[in-house]
Amino acid sequence: MTTRPQTYVVNLKRRADRRARMERVLPATWDVQFTSDWDGPMDGQDIDPDDLPSPRTAAVASFASFTVGALIPLSPFLVGYPVLSVALALAGGSAFVGGAAVANLTGRSPLLGGLRQFTAALLATGMAFLIGHLVSAHVG
Repeated sequence: MTTRPQTYVVNLKRRADRRARMERVLPATWDVQFTSDWDGPMDGQDIDPDDLPSPRTAAVASFASFTVGALIPLSPFLVGYPVLSVALALAGGSAFVGGAAVANLTGRSPLLGGLRQFTAALLATGMAFLIGHLVSAHVG
């Protein structure tokens, strides 16, 4: 788990209303520096562009992630077990695990991250179903 920096730097364009709001919402125990011209690292680490992956590597990783994500709910159908509830359970469970993993990597609550991702997936699935239902009513 990553540790949070001791001093937080908030880079705001010269607007007093933003600074006043940030001062109200941030915990008083945090050491916060406000600036409008911060040019240092924002996460406590210098980012070296040479250390970043190539665009091709990023594209392949993105393609692989989307492919795996699409195959998870399709897997029951691909293995000859066409049961929608199993596909939905696999998709929901995968969304929860993925959200929990990302939250854990960023130092946040895995439970809340998993629930957040599960909720987003549930809403997206519901909207896709609703749109499909409405389109099929007009087409067929």
